[in-house]
Amino acid sequence: MKQILKPVFEMITGEYVLFDNAIYNYIILGIIGIIALKVAWNSVRKLYDCGIIMTKSSGSIIHWIIRLITFTTLFYILSVVMWLTKYINSNKAISIIILVSIIIIFILYKFILKLYKNNKKSTIRDEV
Repeated sequence: MKQILKPVFEMITGEYVLFDNAIYNYIILGIIGIIALKVAWNSVRKLYDCGIIMTKSSGSIIHWIIRLITFTTLFYILSVVMWLTKYINSNKAISIIILVSIIIIFILYKFILKLYKNNKKSTIRDEV
């Protein structure tokens, strides 16, 4: 089963590019691949231990599916983080305004929530 699924996995993930530099790209994709391998390996091992998987071929199929999903998810999360980093670096003024606005909204939310809880406690005491 590995002879069939491994080339399919490599064909799907072989076109993923994060960096223009090939060395950086291989390093990052290698790290993502190792993480995906460990996640898939541990997941399938737990499924074998629980008795959910009985045969080697079904374990292999599940392993490659989990590995592909994990690899793709980590790749796109890293892509979004890199895009955000590039956006923040190229638009520092807008990024600072957005960050300050989020902090102000968070502080106002906490303040209003605290006022609401205090008001609710005082109305309960008044009723008793």
